[in-house]
Amino acid sequence: MKSPDIPSVLVETAFITNSLEERKLTDPRHQGALAAAILDGIRAYFLEAAPPGTLLAMHKDTLSDASASNPRALR
Repeated sequence: MKSPDIPSVLVETAFITNSLEERKLTDPRHQGALAAAILDGIRAYFLEAAPPGTLLAMHKDTLSDASASNPRALR
């Protein structure tokens, strides 16, 4: 998070001081749901604001159409 020229994301998913949240973090299903939600958020962001000059920006219309018709198409 200290280098502005490298994309990064800080994700805080729970408070380990909360025993219920701590238990959830050890559950593989919960981990999968968190990972899927994070991926969906990152994907939505880049589909909306693709960096100029990238393949994603050049193919934005195609990817947006694919994502709209099948949200899991880009996984």
